[in-house]
Amino acid sequence: MKRMKQKEWLAGEFCCPVCRGKNIEQGNYWDSFRYERVCEDCGTEFDELYEPVGYKITKKGEDV
Repeated sequence: MKRMKQKEWLAGEFCCPVCRGKNIEQGNYWDSFRYERVCEDCGTEFDELYEPVGYKITKKGEDV
C-alpha cells in the first residue's frame, strides 16, 4: 500500500501513515512538539508533530 500524503493524514482519522492501521501506541519519547508513535500492525515508528500557532486566553486574572 502507498504511504499517505501529509494532507491526507491530517484530514483523516488518526492512523498509521504507512498501512493505515488504527492500532497505534505511544513510543518512548515525547515533548511539547512531537510524540513518537508505533504502529502495532506493521511496526512503523513515526512522530506526530505539533506546531504552535498562537495562544487563546481562557480566563483573565484579577490583576489584568
